Amino acid sequence: MSLSTIAIDLSPLKSSRQFGRLYTAGLLAMFAGELVGTSLFLQVHALAGPVAVGLVGALRSVAMVSGLLVGGYLADRLDKRFLIAGTGAFVSILMLALAINACADKPSLVALFFIAAFAGAGQGLSAPAAMAAAATLVAPHQFAAIGALNTIAGRIAGVLSPIAAGFLMGSFGETTVYAVGSVVALSGGALSLSLSRMQVVGVVGPSYHASMSEALAFVRTSPIICAVLTIDFAAMLFATPFSLIPNLAGGVFGGGPETAGLLYSAPATGALLASLLSGWIGRTTRPGRWLLLAALMWPVAITAFGLSATVVLAIACLAIAGFADATSEIIRTALVQANTPSHLRGRVNGIWLTQALMGPALGNIYTATVAGFLGPSAAIVIGGLMSATATIASGLAFPVLRRTKAS
Repeated sequence: MSLSTIAIDLSPLKSSRQFGRLYTAGLLAMFAGELVGTSLFLQVHALAGPVAVGLVGALRSVAMVSGLLVGGYLADRLDKRFLIAGTGAFVSILMLALAINACADKPSLVALFFIAAFAGAGQGLSAPAAMAAAATLVAPHQFAAIGALNTIAGRIAGVLSPIAAGFLMGSFGETTVYAVGSVVALSGGALSLSLSRMQVVGVVGPSYHASMSEALAFVRTSPIICAVLTIDFAAMLFATPFSLIPNLAGGVFGGGPETAGLLYSAPATGALLASLLSGWIGRTTRPGRWLLLAALMWPVAITAFGLSATVVLAIACLAIAGFADATSEIIRTALVQANTPSHLRGRVNGIWLTQALMGPALGNIYTATVAGFLGPSAAIVIGGLMSATATIASGLAFPVLRRTKAS
């Protein structure tokens, strides 16, 4: 197998100038979102300590879930480019409000909590529209490629934004960070306005409840969509150990913040490698089988991470887990877009992205809770084995995945 057959497929960027603009706008939106998140956490920590950071993070996540579900509904009713542009402008205004608050002698902690919630909702509003829009701008055989490109964009933003936030905050203060974020968010929104009009396809229910009921009914009755959502949730539900990494870094491996940083970066490194070597995914004829394997590889690697006696082995296990997760994400992107009618894509993407957000969040809560009784290593191993069992059970419950052929 030559490198050209496994290297990431860049054809969507080459064949569609419209997708290139949407992709750039999305990268800017991700960068702004990560920038505001990191800056908020740092400022809240300085004002009120780590407990407040946890609270603001939880509030932001809850608001993002609400935004995803409402955003999916709106994406199927409105011109998607205006929805993406509007949320970009909204986040830009919020970051200006953060900059004004940071200029005060005593910045308001209450204001930070409110703005964090609105910013999370804003990010959620635009994500389903961006995903659905991308699927209309490329050919079906390129769905896996846009999944890989989106994964890379997310990892780049996730790495560079915290670095930029830390540098700008340390060198120039919070006001400058928020001002830069405001410009970035507005630039992404403005770029999306250059896209061609995206006509709403099909009939959408007259109310939010009726429209979301239609989408949920489709998810329940579509074997492949239901299988994709279930197997990912099963893989993550008990096997998301990131809340325990600081404990392991110091208590098991005898390290400090540097060790924790290496452990946190390992999954992203594996995910980036998987994305760069994802060209084969678009050519495979049995994506469902590869999804089952990738989904199972995550809890197996997490179990091995919990058993690791050295930090080098732990980093390797987390990198393998990140590789598996990114591979699964790319295949899931292709399967969801290919098997969802155009007029439902906004809502179904909103439901899918909500599930993808909630699985790891619940997994972190589980491992943190069990670790309080059994210790971090035991909690991770038990959780990994439980998720591996749940993943195998999901694969047996949905034989459609083993039979699914590429479109």
